[in-house]
Amino acid sequence: MAVRASRLARATRLLQATTPDAALDARFIVDHALRFPAPAPAPEVDARIDALSRRRAAGTPLAYVLGTQGFYGREFLVTPDVLIPR
Repeated sequence: MAVRASRLARATRLLQATTPDAALDARFIVDHALRFPAPAPAPEVDARIDALSRRRAAGTPLAYVLGTQGFYGREFLVTPDVLIPR
C-alpha cells in the first residue's frame, strides 16, 4: 500500500504544474499502469507511470494517455485518430 501511495505522490508532483486535476489524473494513471495482467518488476511499473504522467503533463488528453474513455456506461478505445466521446 505504501508503494502505491508513493507512486501516486510522484505522479501528482509530475502533473501538478500543468493539470488542474493532478491528483485525479495521477490516480487514473497509476491504476492504469498497475492493471496489466502480468506483474511487472517495480522499476518497469515506475517507468511506465512516469512516461504516462509526462505525456499528460505535456498536454495530451487523459483519454489518449490511457487509450480508453467511458461513455454512457461503455468503454471505448481511443487514439489521437478519433474524437474523445463526451
